[in-house]
Amino acid sequence: MTPVDTYEIIEFEGVSGILLAPESGGHGFVAVRHSADEPSWSDSGTHVHARSDEIYFLLKGRLDLIVAGGSISLSPGEMLLVRAGIPHGVVGGAGPIEHIGFRAPALDDRGTGPTLPGSVPLQPGEWGHHISLREPEARNCWLLGVGAARFHSPHLLLAYLDFPMQAEAVAGLGTRLQMHAHRASWEHYLCLRGSKTLIVEGDMVEIHPGQMLVVAPGARHNVIDRRAPYAGFTFRAPILDDKVPG
Repeated sequence: MTPVDTYEIIEFEGVSGILLAPESGGHGFVAVRHSADEPSWSDSGTHVHARSDEIYFLLKGRLDLIVAGGSISLSPGEMLLVRAGIPHGVVGGAGPIEHIGFRAPALDDRGTGPTLPGSVPLQPGEWGHHISLREPEARNCWLLGVGAARFHSPHLLLAYLDFPMQAEAVAGLGTRLQMHAHRASWEHYLCLRGSKTLIVEGDMVEIHPGQMLVVAPGARHNVIDRRAPYAGFTFRAPILDDKVPG
């Protein structure tokens, strides 16, 4: 964080590993990791997270997984949400692979699952969701979360934003989006394409592809510009109704 603990920019272009987690000084409500042009890999077996949901988003290559005893292949632009308690594991793919992984909350709750390929029948919707972010209804809305979010996630509020044209990218800035803070939740902006500019506690902060901005609770901030074609994630944890106008 900055000296006044208001925000931090994390670089992940070309970086494989953990970007945000308690062991790296993160807040513990969500963990984020990135793989950059990695060869395909296979886990030694399935695993489960007792209390946290795990999310895979594929940018490049192919990722093959076993989830609850069934096979799933992720293509670029697809996301997989695996609920807590569901056995899953990576069993291969095609490289080079670039993916972003989220886990919420960021608990040390990993345990061994059944021996691959598993014995639990695949139950779509109960084990989680296989989501194509190429579909219009998955973009520019709260994709994961509670209430009006398209897919239920009790620990992470997440939106995938994709604005090919500049008029779309700046729609709502200064009207729908205004200066605000969150009393206890952390807000994150992860840029995949284009750029985004915010004001955070009086500082003008611009993020580009391969950068993630983490905004601490209590820090006043607002998005003031996006440069198209823009794509990226906005996510917040924990899920609280704690927004305070700035």
